[in-house]
Amino acid sequence: MCSTKLWLGGASACEGTIDNVASLPLFLQAKGVETWLSETILHLRKKNCGREEIAWVLGLPLEALSDLIPSSVAPELIGQDLLNMGFLPRGAGCFIKECRGMAFLNGRRCTLCRHCTDEASHALVVVDGGNAEQPDYGGPCKQILLSRKNLEFAHAPVLDSSSSSECDHWPSISSLPPDMEDIPISARSTVELLGESWFRLPSWRPHNLYGPEVDEWLTGVVDRLVTRKDCGREELAYLFNFEGAVSLFGGSAVPKSITPQQYGILLHELAFVPQGFHCQVEGSSSFPHLNGCVGKLVEACPDGHSHANVSISGYSDLMINRKHLRLLGTSPEQKNPFHVWTDCQEEGASVRDATNHHRHVREREKEKAALSQAKDHSDSKSSSSDPNEGFLGWLQCVFGCNCCSNTKQPATILHADSSAPAPQQPAPSTSRPP
Repeated sequence: MCSTKLWLGGASACEGTIDNVASLPLFLQAKGVETWLSETILHLRKKNCGREEIAWVLGLPLEALSDLIPSSVAPELIGQDLLNMGFLPRGAGCFIKECRGMAFLNGRRCTLCRHCTDEASHALVVVDGGNAEQPDYGGPCKQILLSRKNLEFAHAPVLDSSSSSECDHWPSISSLPPDMEDIPISARSTVELLGESWFRLPSWRPHNLYGPEVDEWLTGVVDRLVTRKDCGREELAYLFNFEGAVSLFGGSAVPKSITPQQYGILLHELAFVPQGFHCQVEGSSSFPHLNGCVGKLVEACPDGHSHANVSISGYSDLMINRKHLRLLGTSPEQKNPFHVWTDCQEEGASVRDATNHHRHVREREKEKAALSQAKDHSDSKSSSSDPNEGFLGWLQCVFGCNCCSNTKQPATILHADSSAPAPQQPAPSTSRPP
C-alpha cells in the first residue's frame, strides 16, 4: 500500500486509481511499479486531468482506471463550448453552432473522430447527415475540421455496445479507422526525451523501471506531457516521483519548468513552480504585515494548486495565495531585466515604489543629457557673433529671457587660451535675468 491518500473517500491511492490490474501492460504489473503508477495517476489528477485524459497521456486502457477518478466528460460539463473545456475524448458528441464558414451545418450533431487536446484549436468531426447540401464537402463519412468555439459538448462517448440506442441519433465512427494522432509517435529519440543518464546510470531508476518496453512506453508518455501539456523538466520529475534525481532525468528535448523570462510574473499566471524559488508577497489581506517581504518556496507548487507553501524570515510553512506571490528567481537578490520593478534595490519596496524610483531615475538622466547636449552646443557655437546662438540662445529658448538678445550690442567672445587682451565690455544692461 502506498501512503499517499486519494482525493476521494480516504482510500489509498493504489485502491482508488487502478481497478483492473490485469488490463495493464505486463511491465507495469511488476512489484513496486503498480504503486509508482498509482502515485503518478494521482499527480496527474492534480493537473486537472480527468479519467479519459489520464488514460490517453499514459497510454493505458480506460477500463484499467478507477471510476472514482472524475471523468473528462462529466454530465455537469454538458452545454459547455469546447473553448471552456480541456480534453475531450474521441467519440464525444457535440452540437455545431455559430459557424460562419459553413453556416448550413449550424444546429447539426457531430462526433469527434480524434481526441481534442488542450492545445488544439480545431476538432476533427463527422457531421450528422453528412454534407449532402454542399456536394463539394463530400459524403456522410467525410471528416472535417471545425473550430472549438463552434462546438458545444452534448454527449459522452458510448463504450458499451449494448447501449447503442443512446447514440442512435449521433454520427457513428465505428466504421472509421483509428486516428493515428490519438497516440502520437514521437519523432524525437528516446535519449532526447529521457536523457543520457537514464541509460548511462540505470542504478538510480526507481521502482523496477527497467527494460526496453519501459523505455518505449515512457518515451511516449514524456512526449505527450511535453508537447500537449507543456510540462518542463522539474514538473516531470514531480509527476513521476523522480524529485530526488531531477538533474538525471530529461534530455535536450525537455525544457525547464521556469525560465528567466518568467521572473517577475505572479505565481497564479504560471503552471508548475519548483521548490527553492524566491517570491515577494504583494497585496495579501491575510498576511498584510508580510507585504513587500521576500520568502522561499518550501515545496514545489504544482499546477492547479491555489496556494503555495512559503518560508519567510521568522515564519515557516505559510500557505499564501498564488495571486499574492511574485516570482523573483533562485535568489532573493535576483534582478530581472524583463520587468522594470526589479531594478529597485531597496529592500521590501513595493512594485509601485520601484516603478516610481525607476521613473525618477530616467527623468534625472534625461535632464543630465539635456544639459550636456546644451553645453556641447554652446562650445561648438562659441565663435559665432549671433547672441541668439550658443549657450545664451539656449537660455533664451528655455527661460524666455530677452536680456541677452540685444542685437545692437556687440557679442562678447571669450578665448580661454588666448593671450590677447579681451575686447572692451559693453555697458551693462539695466535689465536683469530672472
